Amino acid sequence: MRLLPSIYRLPVLLLCCVLPCLTRAQQPSPSRTELEQQREQLQKDIQRATQDLNQVQKNRQRTMTQLRILDNKMRLRQKLVANINQEINFINGDINKANHDIASLQKDLDTLRAQYGRLVVYAFKNRSAYDFLNFILSANSFNDAIKRFEYLKQYRAYRQNQAASIISTQSQLKEKINNLDAMKDKRSKVLTSEEGQVQKIENEKQEKNDMVKSLKGHEKELMTSIKEKRIQSNQLSIKIAAVIRREIEEAQRRAAEEARKRAEARARALAEAKEPAPSANPAKEPANPSPAFTPSSTPPPVAAITTKARPANVLESTPEALALSESFEANRGKLPWPVSKAIIISTFGIHQNPVLEKIMEDNKGITLETEQGAAVHAVFTGEVASVFPVSNRWTVVIRHGQYFTVYSNLKDAIVQTGQQVKTMQTIGTVYTNPTTGESDLDFQVYKSQQPVNPQFWLRSM
Repeated sequence: MRLLPSIYRLPVLLLCCVLPCLTRAQQPSPSRTELEQQREQLQKDIQRATQDLNQVQKNRQRTMTQLRILDNKMRLRQKLVANINQEINFINGDINKANHDIASLQKDLDTLRAQYGRLVVYAFKNRSAYDFLNFILSANSFNDAIKRFEYLKQYRAYRQNQAASIISTQSQLKEKINNLDAMKDKRSKVLTSEEGQVQKIENEKQEKNDMVKSLKGHEKELMTSIKEKRIQSNQLSIKIAAVIRREIEEAQRRAAEEARKRAEARARALAEAKEPAPSANPAKEPANPSPAFTPSSTPPPVAAITTKARPANVLESTPEALALSESFEANRGKLPWPVSKAIIISTFGIHQNPVLEKIMEDNKGITLETEQGAAVHAVFTGEVASVFPVSNRWTVVIRHGQYFTVYSNLKDAIVQTGQQVKTMQTIGTVYTNPTTGESDLDFQVYKSQQPVNPQFWLRSM
């Protein structure tokens, strides 16, 4: 990570404040299922951060890595609280809808009961069999008597339907009330969970403040450590730039060689076309020349191929390199992580040092805290462009067309320059600091000579 001059700090901080707001304004609200998935993933991340923090805290010496893990854990917990709040909003919406449905069902039930009451009163007044027969026999005609009989039959069926509707509405009302009680109980549990997470955040804030105070008490040692990391970061950046520049120069040389060979081949073809072809009987013409080769024959039409124009890049001068670049791009957001268990303790871009406020850090990739002895894997198929040491630790650079992935701070590397590697193939082991017990992997992604945010390329853990 490289430190920035103070002249850039204010614009950078303003951008860091404004960009997240703009991003949040454009993001759609997640669905209920997405919220549950996010909550489950956040809980796993918090659990992993707790385990990592416990691991590094076995060493009593307070370090920046401990502070970064704790800070990351707090951010994850704040996201979890926001997720719980969104869940509460969903539950409140369900409760409001359930209350509306209950009121509507209660109104329908009251109406049905009133209607059924009038039917019962009318039936009671006309309960005599004599009245029933008299109503039918007093008809003026046989057809009229049939109609009266059907009317009474339908009337009786209507009464039965009304009674069934009352029973059904009562059942629905009871079910809605039970669901409402369950929703209220769930909301109570979610609110209790939120209160617990908020309390944990407050405890972690206090722990962070204590850790910051402890680290500020060793400011000289901290500045020395920051300077050492800055030197290592600069050395790494210089070597990575040299590797990519060498790959570009080699690609240019190969492209020039291929162009020269094609030009020579065309020249030979033109020279051969000007010379008369030898023939055993030059005066004799073929008896039946094939129509396919006559000057008057018209070649078949070629279907137009409409493809999006891709900017020319010397690193994609061969079909294999181009295919690899396109495949790498197609897997944006789907690439596996270089280590199986890790949390991000330093993200891509420019950041303020968590202890020394006047120090700004520029990370060309992301820093992952993982377990001791963790195997490092290639995130995509490619060719090892270089393997080199920096401060007695190894770095592996793998080329994927015009893209490069960089794996730094390795204890050892088990691949060689020029070797073809496959996705998830082990390339080395993460270095563990014997003093602090920290196992960090620096992971970077380059598009040609430009570093890009690796988080956009890795899938969700």
